[in-house]
Amino acid sequence: MRKILIILIGTVLLFNNKISAQLSIENLNVSQTKKFIKSSQRTANIDLTISLLEHLCSLSPQNDKAFFNLGLAYYNKREYSAASEKFLKSYELNKQKNVSALYFYSKMLKYNGQVAEAINNFTEFKKIGKRTKFYSQNRKEIESEIAGFNVDSVKNNVKIARIDNEINNAGAEFSPIILDENRFIYSAFNNEKNAFSLYEASKIDNKWTKSDNVIDALSNLGYSIGSGSFSKDSLRFYFTVCKENWQNKTICEIYVTSKSSEDWTSPIKLEKPVNLTNYTSKHPTVTTNSKNADVLYFASDRPYGYGGLDIWFTEYDIKNEMFAEPKNLGGKVNSKHDEITPFYDYNSHCLFFSSNGFQGLGGFDIFKTYGDKRKWSSSNNIGKPLNSGSDDFFYVLKNNAGYLISNRSDSATGKLETCCDDIFAFEYNIENKILLKGSVYSINPIKYDNESTFSENIKVQLYIKGDDDFYLADEQLANLKGEYSFLVEKDNDYKVMVSSNNKEEFLTVNANDIKAANTDTINLMAISIDYIPTEAFTINDVYYAYNDYQLTSEAKDTISKKLLAFLNNNKNISVEIASHTDNKGEDSYNIELSQKRAQSVVDFLVTNGIDATRLKAKGYGENFPLTANAFSDGTDNETGRSQNRRTEFRIISAETSLMVENK
Repeated sequence: MRKILIILIGTVLLFNNKISAQLSIENLNVSQTKKFIKSSQRTANIDLTISLLEHLCSLSPQNDKAFFNLGLAYYNKREYSAASEKFLKSYELNKQKNVSALYFYSKMLKYNGQVAEAINNFTEFKKIGKRTKFYSQNRKEIESEIAGFNVDSVKNNVKIARIDNEINNAGAEFSPIILDENRFIYSAFNNEKNAFSLYEASKIDNKWTKSDNVIDALSNLGYSIGSGSFSKDSLRFYFTVCKENWQNKTICEIYVTSKSSEDWTSPIKLEKPVNLTNYTSKHPTVTTNSKNADVLYFASDRPYGYGGLDIWFTEYDIKNEMFAEPKNLGGKVNSKHDEITPFYDYNSHCLFFSSNGFQGLGGFDIFKTYGDKRKWSSSNNIGKPLNSGSDDFFYVLKNNAGYLISNRSDSATGKLETCCDDIFAFEYNIENKILLKGSVYSINPIKYDNESTFSENIKVQLYIKGDDDFYLADEQLANLKGEYSFLVEKDNDYKVMVSSNNKEEFLTVNANDIKAANTDTINLMAISIDYIPTEAFTINDVYYAYNDYQLTSEAKDTISKKLLAFLNNNKNISVEIASHTDNKGEDSYNIELSQKRAQSVVDFLVTNGIDATRLKAKGYGENFPLTANAFSDGTDNETGRSQNRRTEFRIISAETSLMVENK
């Protein structure tokens, strides 16, 4: 199928409606009209192309190809009613030859929300067109378009409404960036600058007002400014700049400005490998990686993608002060058509984006996928009413509310045409959500009474079930009481994970249990963690004869009851046996003596069945006293010396386990 020219205000196409000389279209003959059509198509002058094609159709009212091309032109301009009329005319002029016109007519009905009529015509198209070359060449796209009717049954528990005309004007608005619950930044055409600029929308007393010069450093850039995203720390603003190249092709590139004190720096274009000559990179959204470096997701038509525009990501290399080579997000996100306007919600680890390559209601639909970088769940259409038969994109979310851009008609505000993009506000109904609450506490295996305490600052992660795996959806640190909570949707399966000492364990929560709970809060079982201390523990009552390293019978009895029993009960633990002396004698001699004493403990444990690889003997001599060997006046501190002559053990490695239990 011929690739349809996608005119998205979101990509900031620069309109070129200037004609080098005054042209009286009505005076052109057929041959002249066709020549001017080719010229206007080459410069992407869609309004002139439509006027010329309308004239050609009036001159040649039986020219089915002219009506088909006129339908495509209206489709590209997103005037779906006019497009459907022309496609139908083209089909009726030559039904046997022009089956593709019936397909596009059915598609325009779908885009206009005429679902029943669209289904009937798609059914007719499949019956007469299934054996045609057109159908075989475009089978996947056709079947995806038809399957998109199934999405109609997916309805979100959400309210959506077009923002009033103080913000939505006659032109196009796009790329909302949420500042807080009553303010957002967006891009719209600036008549004075003859380019797109950033504005701020503010809601005061339930009324919207707008102001300009959002970021002073961008006010005199001289080019159209499109979609943007603040870094997680709000110190950098990445945004799109679009301009025409020498071939009159609109190329978009990503720029960045940084905040210094109260001012923003002059914008800098990101160099290779983010921006590539003669290829578009746009629609940046930013999060961070484990090194707290920026991770940039963006749309690009660069080589080695899946289709037209794909979504890619790149990570900032702090050491080399540059972005790494971008990588494609893969086939679960990208199709052979176009994926645009990514938005990464780092609270839920969910990527929202728009695509015209997956099953949808019409045009660009909004999809979501969980994951990051190269690992993603399968993309799911977020359904009605957030998606419509028109183009829906630039979805952004904060907490339970957000904005999106759509060219859908809206009878409530009198918007009947589908040519232009407007901002719509939406808010999810939290009645479809439930609070998962739980706590984390620790048990110290060294303390024989199994004393437990609640654990703060333990990382707790929430995973959501995808089509083939669980994907990270949220994470937080337990509070001072060891508590955590997650607000989740009721229709999914989840796992709660707690990490400790490189060991992980999951607590499963399935959708059926959530629905059966019939409450707004589910209290989960407490999660207990085997606490592995890093400090050394003194083994009391282990004595040696003066200047000797052999264990006494009393010492062996103590080691058997305490250390040997502990090691037998904790076979996943390795320990260091440390011996210390007081400061009598030469330092070198004390080191040697303490090493032999530590080794004697290791030998005793090995003799009693402990694997030698779990034990390490270390003599520290007099180097680490617990207390002073002498008083401040120089007299001997015999009590202090006896405390310094000791044997300790310290855990040096452990494969710990997590236990899920009621408490």
